[in-house]
Amino acid sequence: MSQLRVFGAQPAFRRGDEVADLFAQATAHHRAGQFAKAQAGYKKVLKKRPNHFNALQMLAVSEHQSGNFQSAERLLRRALLVDPQSAAARCDLGVVLAALQRPDEALACYDGLIALKPDFVNAHLNRGNLLLRLKRFAEAVTSYDNVAYCLGALGRAKEALPLHEQSLAIRKEFLPDAPLVTKY
Repeated sequence: MSQLRVFGAQPAFRRGDEVADLFAQATAHHRAGQFAKAQAGYKKVLKKRPNHFNALQMLAVSEHQSGNFQSAERLLRRALLVDPQSAAARCDLGVVLAALQRPDEALACYDGLIALKPDFVNAHLNRGNLLLRLKRFAEAVTSYDNVAYCLGALGRAKEALPLHEQSLAIRKEFLPDAPLVTKY
């Protein structure tokens, strides 16, 4: 039995499904920056299908974007009950926890995600950004190096260059005696 069935989730989309249409409309409002309309649409989806993972996650993202961090956290935790393996929801939870000024929990969230999915670029990037804000420069450099390594391994080396340059700049300014190569 799949995890989704264990937690009572239903498929997100079915042909001719009213819920799929409602979700598509909510997503369109979200992309247009119409957060109130998007949130209303996601709530309609959840009223019809309470364990709709995508609606839970996107409502959480919209709540975060609107500054409603506690609501976003609650929704992401609920989404992770529906799909505990979702890397995107775990990463979003880290962002929300950081916004709630709970950096240790956010770092634990990113670290747990990286342990499960070492090549998840956004977890390394968000971890590095948070560590930089916390002035934990050596750890931030390691995270940025890991982002660059992951991007290179994914054939996206061009995207890695600015992060590599940022890592070098942090080393030069804050860690002049740090080695230039980091273990991955």
